[in-house]
Amino acid sequence: MNRLEIATQVKAMLYLNDAQINNSISAATLNKFINLSYVRLWNRIRSQVSKDASCDFVDTTWPQSAATMDVPPSLRDSTILGVYRRNDNGTTSTRIPVQYQAPQVWAWPLADGPASGPINIRIYFKMGAEPLVDDDSIPAMLSPEHHELIAFETAIYILKLRNRDVPPVWITDRDDLEFYATKDLMTKPLRNEARIRPNDLSHIIWLG
Repeated sequence: MNRLEIATQVKAMLYLNDAQINNSISAATLNKFINLSYVRLWNRIRSQVSKDASCDFVDTTWPQSAATMDVPPSLRDSTILGVYRRNDNGTTSTRIPVQYQAPQVWAWPLADGPASGPINIRIYFKMGAEPLVDDDSIPAMLSPEHHELIAFETAIYILKLRNRDVPPVWITDRDDLEFYATKDLMTKPLRNEARIRPNDLSHIIWLG
């Protein structure tokens, strides 16, 4: 389901329960609630699975003599766990204690940056729920069969926000869908990217 399809299902659920609430919510507000619910859901599911089931890494290069480096755009909605030197054989060694110079800019620990040449690095991160920016956006953190869960979470959130009673069956269905989404994450890799191997986890400093 894309964002538009999720919104359509939410509006159908709200209309059957409370047409007045359904008619009072603008498209922009509904899209905001869908994004909030997606983030809430993903954080909840991610907290229930093992660390390596919801984490990943990406390899890149810190430019020679560069004092700063922009955080890769694909990681800006993720929790960074650590930055490490990447060896030629694909393993990692020294942790690089990079600091944030700005919200999306890392500063190299030494003033002159990697003076000896470009440094191959590996960035470990917890994958975050990406913003659904338009109607065609598809929630990437959840498999397609679990996208309906976002609709239930959003509809429940809206009714609670308006101090209305939530149909018990909605909560039951939401909980069942969330259980299967969590179970699915435990057994399937996220996206099609390389997963963290067990021997890579031993030296990670987990930030929460």
